[in-house]
Amino acid sequence: MTKDNYETWSIRVETWLDSQDAWDMIEKGFEEPIDIATLTLSQREVMQKAWRKDQLALTIIYQCLDDITFEIVVNVTTTKQAWKVLQESNQWADNVKKVRPQKLRGDFEKLHMLESGNISKYFARILAIYNQIKRYEKKIEETCVVEKFLRLLQKKLYYIVVVIE
Repeated sequence: MTKDNYETWSIRVETWLDSQDAWDMIEKGFEEPIDIATLTLSQREVMQKAWRKDQLALTIIYQCLDDITFEIVVNVTTTKQAWKVLQESNQWADNVKKVRPQKLRGDFEKLHMLESGNISKYFARILAIYNQIKRYEKKIEETCVVEKFLRLLQKKLYYIVVVIE
């Protein structure tokens, strides 16, 4: 997994685990009791349910990995262990979280419509960068996208600005 797509991968997995109500397997983890025979029937049922939930979460993580990264976690038995191994193998992710938004902001500011450019392609480029920025900064305003679009349209397309406003 490359540095650039670790953050995207992490967000996707977190969202998927949340949707399956399995994120707590990352936070709390699952530990199988040493002596299952001493558990009551209800305790065994609770343990079995927690084990299934942990295996669901681990399966979700496995499904989101490429073949090379899968080899890193293939021998772990719990979701919490897999997450820890993946975080350790991607320690640079914290640095990416700090630097990436700054780079994206710069890319957003540098955007301009090419002379032979298509309006829809230009707007798609703006939205793509905006959505990437939004992953890191939840407080970015949608109005900045519209302002950027209107501000940078070529002179021959100013009539569109008037219509939009």
